[in-house]
Amino acid sequence: MVEAIIFDLDDTLIVEEDTARATDRRSSLVCGRTPDVERALEAVRRGWRASVHHPRCRELGIASWEGLWASFEHCHSSISGLCDWVPKYRLLAWDAALRSLGADPDLAATAAERYVEMQRKGHPLIQSAAVVVRSMAQSCAACSRTDHRTSNSSSCAKRV
Repeated sequence: MVEAIIFDLDDTLIVEEDTARATDRRSSLVCGRTPDVERALEAVRRGWRASVHHPRCRELGIASWEGLWASFEHCHSSISGLCDWVPKYRLLAWDAALRSLGADPDLAATAAERYVEMQRKGHPLIQSAAVVVRSMAQSCAACSRTDHRTSNSSSCAKRV
């Protein structure tokens, strides 16, 4: 008999990647033109991959765009340095992204704040996943998890 099922959030229960790309596009609009999201994301990824934190984040499946908004507070000690590092990363990442778009890098703080605000509003549920979780919850305990603690993970779990 199944006693419990643990679900991952990112692109299992919630729309993660498409939401992150859409948020990146809207945040990049501070440059006054339609951004090339792939070019901006590549600039963001370069900074993420150059970090001393990247190997551990890669092992855990923490993506560069998660560093653009997640707080990483109250995380496992193996990634505790992220909490102090991500605010600096956000500014450097948005500076690089805006430069890659030929935009004013002085707008990096504005783009960073906008991205955090939009991402923390939540992500849409994948409706078919929500139906499965609700039906499984009838016969066993069900909970959700994510790779790190964020305001989004708890709100999503409540909605499912």
